[in-house]
Amino acid sequence: MRKAIIAAVVLLFLVSWPSLGAGVRPLVLDLDLTPGDRTEFEITLTPGTTEEIVDLTLYQPIQLLDGSLNYLPADPAGFPAANWITLERNQVRVIPGAETSVKGTVQVPFSAGGTYVAVIMVEPQTPVAQQGITFRVRYAVRLNIRVNRPGLLTGAVCHSP
Repeated sequence: MRKAIIAAVVLLFLVSWPSLGAGVRPLVLDLDLTPGDRTEFEITLTPGTTEEIVDLTLYQPIQLLDGSLNYLPADPAGFPAANWITLERNQVRVIPGAETSVKGTVQVPFSAGGTYVAVIMVEPQTPVAQQGITFRVRYAVRLNIRVNRPGLLTGAVCHSP
């Protein structure tokens, strides 16, 4: 019985191997900026074995009371960094044999300071199976935006004579 279960799992993996979707890199972007800075970034989608339409959506991470993270669509009214991040495209077609890049920019306002974490959710569109199980994979590309305010010393001690 145990051998049959192992064989079934291996067979399921081998059958589903060709349907594995696009990959994403990088998964983390660390940006050290100052107020007023503008910087560009790029996300590269590596193709799977079939053509896919991939959605890119800005999310904000929310830490729950139990310590786990949840992701919600970014709300510019309550999440200021959502106004700073723009993507050149929110949907791309990824074709086998060719990587696809999506460029974005971060424009930090002059009033900003501190650390902000935003997430670009990269999610291939998957048709819903009429029977069986549908696997959906989505990647969370984390943007760590550290805004250093000018004039603030960190780790320095000043002594007067």
